[in-house]
Amino acid sequence: MANNISVAQTFERRGTCVPFTTGDSLRHTRARLYQHGNDRILEAVIPSFGGGRRGELMVVPWKDLPDFVQLSERDRELHDGIPGIVGKNGIDPLQVRELLHKVNAAYSDDPEERARAREQAQQDSEDKEVVRMSCIAQLMKECGIERGDPVMAGANTKTLVDLMTAEESRTHFDLEMLIDRVFLFASQRSGVSIDNVREWLEPLVGLITPFGTVKGTQADRTNGHLFLEHVNLMEFRKSVAAYMEQKPEEYGAAAEVLLEVVDQTIRYVDERIVTLDSLLGSFADVFSQQDSNVSYLIKLRRDVAFALDGWNDLIEYWTEADALDCKKPDCVENRDRAVAYVMNFLPIIPHRELYPEDGFDSQASIERARVKIVAAMHSWSTEALDIELARRVEKGQKKEEEAGRLIS
Repeated sequence: MANNISVAQTFERRGTCVPFTTGDSLRHTRARLYQHGNDRILEAVIPSFGGGRRGELMVVPWKDLPDFVQLSERDRELHDGIPGIVGKNGIDPLQVRELLHKVNAAYSDDPEERARAREQAQQDSEDKEVVRMSCIAQLMKECGIERGDPVMAGANTKTLVDLMTAEESRTHFDLEMLIDRVFLFASQRSGVSIDNVREWLEPLVGLITPFGTVKGTQADRTNGHLFLEHVNLMEFRKSVAAYMEQKPEEYGAAAEVLLEVVDQTIRYVDERIVTLDSLLGSFADVFSQQDSNVSYLIKLRRDVAFALDGWNDLIEYWTEADALDCKKPDCVENRDRAVAYVMNFLPIIPHRELYPEDGFDSQASIERARVKIVAAMHSWSTEALDIELARRVEKGQKKEEEAGRLIS
């Protein structure tokens, strides 16, 4: 077991969130794989355990976690399912999400949570079908543009779905023949067989689905759970920015660090979504270098999933606090506490993920600032959130700064 301030250099070393519900202390637990010689050790990383006013991490072997904390049936099922999804490079947040929905649907004590898990599984299945249609629609559009067919050139996901479902359309169009024509076009453009195009489309659809409809703009894209999580983070950013206009001075530094990390994450994800849209903008060409493009898509999906990992619960906590403050004029008390809470578990993107070629770890300074702020916000005796202490620390820092200016 270790209690150290740790600045992870990669997403895999930071770990993947496994949201247990047995007490708040385990809610932001991360699972990570540690390579020690020939041994691969699965670890549980628990931030701010027991208050954690200094932003400490506690690390225990994953297999020992049930001996350390008594887990509910739901959490025990989640814990026992994690080793089964460990891959070559660690634990994929998307696989944890899939496991989480299965466990919640079967073992959650909350009937509403069980229903939400089932609904989300259904939504994921529907998203996949829509993305498949959007891939075919994109191929149809590219085919129409190249061959001067205005009907095909104007294709989009909605028109294709309409063609598939409307009785009137079925009498005028042989949809299967149209799709065969599209696959023939993709085959000729990419230089692979029609059978290859049909065979390779399905794994591509699976990789793209978390991002939503192919070539859908951010304004009209309404599916893909990674894309929707990204939108949720941007809305959270707006809410925090509005809070900063009302914030007490003692929370200024915390809110600024929070916004810096949020902005960093939004930019990181935006860059990858733009890259993905560019790649899929000429979808027929994707088949020409199938292996390399699949590897590229896996990397993009990995980057975005890890960057957004850990934000959902923090945003949910903030949203509840914001709703409480809105019930009273000029009230910020609940959001003050929410800022302190979020700072305890802030999912900072590791430096090597942001700047692979840069050996200087600029992210370490953000982590040190976070830890310093967390320490200032908690009582040194009880480790509970202490607003008065935070205010005294802020005033003391201002006096030091003023004294420094006078001396200089």
